Amino acid sequence: MVTSYRCENATIDSTGKSPADPPDIALEAGQQMDFRLGAEEVPDKLELRLYPRAGMAASFLRWPEELPTGIAPLEQYQPGPASNFQIIPQAPPGGYSLVVRATWDEDVDVFYTLSLGLE
Repeated sequence: MVTSYRCENATIDSTGKSPADPPDIALEAGQQMDFRLGAEEVPDKLELRLYPRAGMAASFLRWPEELPTGIAPLEQYQPGPASNFQIIPQAPPGGYSLVVRATWDEDVDVFYTLSLGLE
C-alpha cells in the first residue's frame, strides 16, 4: 500500500513506489472489505474511489485527481468520519486501484493507494 501525505503545501511519499501491477490483494467480487486506519485521531472526512486499472498512483497527490484522459472512478464511497469502515466493491472481475483519502482539519490529507484484484 502506498501512502502519501499533504500538509499545507508539502507532499511526502512515505514509500517511494507505486501500487503493484498486477494487484497484490485479491478477493471475490461483491466481498466486503474491512479497513482500519492507523491514525490516532478519527479523520474529519473520508473518501474512497475505485479506478479501472491496477498500479495507478502518480496522480493521486491532488484531489480531485489529475488522471490520464478518460480514466474516471467506477465507484465512490463516503463512509463518513471513521477509523474503521467497510465497503463492498460492485465492479466486475478485473484489476483496480483503490484510493482512500482521509482529511484532518482540511490542512492534512493522507492518501492510501492499493492495487486490488476482483475475481
